[in-house]
Amino acid sequence: MMDGRTGASVAGKLPVAPNLRAARRRDWRGRLALWLLVSIVLLGVAAPWIAPYDAAGQDLLHALEGPSRAHWLGTDELGRDILSRILYGVSRTIVIPMAGVALGASVGILLGLVSGYRGGWADQVLMSITDLVLTFPSMVLAVAIVAVIGVGERALVVAVAAGALAGPARIARGATLAVKNKEYFEACRALGVPDRRVLVRHVVPNVASPLIVQVTLELSQAVLLSAALGFLGLGVQPPAPEWGTMLSQARGFVHLAPHMMLFPGLAIALLVLGLNMAGDALRDRLDPTATRGRKL
Repeated sequence: MMDGRTGASVAGKLPVAPNLRAARRRDWRGRLALWLLVSIVLLGVAAPWIAPYDAAGQDLLHALEGPSRAHWLGTDELGRDILSRILYGVSRTIVIPMAGVALGASVGILLGLVSGYRGGWADQVLMSITDLVLTFPSMVLAVAIVAVIGVGERALVVAVAAGALAGPARIARGATLAVKNKEYFEACRALGVPDRRVLVRHVVPNVASPLIVQVTLELSQAVLLSAALGFLGLGVQPPAPEWGTMLSQARGFVHLAPHMMLFPGLAIALLVLGLNMAGDALRDRLDPTATRGRKL
C-alpha cells in the first residue's frame, strides 16, 4: 500500500493537465483585466483629490515641457498638466461609451427578442433594420450621425449606440430562436403562459451569458470610436479633458512635444486592452462552447 507521504510525493510529480494550465492562464488574464479596469476607474473617481493641478489651469511659461518632477507627464501647448487632464478625462472617456453601449445594446436586445419570438413579418422588418446598420462602417455611421445632430457629448452617445445595436440584436435573436425549439417552450405556449412571462422566465436567462460577453467587447470598440471622433474634432470639445480630444490637440506638436500624444494614446490602449481581456475572460467563464471552438 502507498502511505500518505508517498502519495503526496507522486501527486506532486504528476504533470499538470493542459486544461488546468489553460484555466489558470485564463484566470490570470481575467484578474489582470479586473485590476486594470478597476484601477482606471478609481483614478478617475479620485481625480479631484489626487490630480496635482487643475485640468484647465494654464501656465504658458511652462508650455510644451517634457516629463519632470513638477509635471510627471509634461505639459501641453497651454502649459496644462497632462497627468491631471488624463485623470480628469477618465470620466468622459468611459462614461460616454458606456452610455452609448447601454442604449444601443438595450434597443438591440429588445429588437432581437421580439424578432426571434414573433417571427414572420416582424422578424423580417427588424432584422432588415440591423442589416441596414451593418452595411455602414461604424466610423462612417458615427460621422453621419454627428453631422445631423451636431458636435457634442449627446451626439457621441447616439453615434456609439448606433454602432452597438446590431451585435446584441443578432445574438438575442439567435438565442431566442434556439429556445423556441425546446420542449418546455412549446409546453408553456400550450398552457397559455403570457408572452412576457415566457420571455422573462425562459428566454432572457438563456441569452444573458452571450450578451454579457458581447456588450463587454462592444464597450472596447465604443471607446475606440469615441476617441477617434474626438481625434477628428467631432467629439468632446476643448477645453474639456477627454483622451481622444487630447490626441487631436497634440497633432500639431507631435515632433516638438511627442509626450502630448504618447501618454493619452497609452491610456486609451490600456483601457481597450483591459476591456478586451475582460471580454475574453467572460467568454471563457460564461460560454465554454466558444472556448472549445477556438481550440479545435
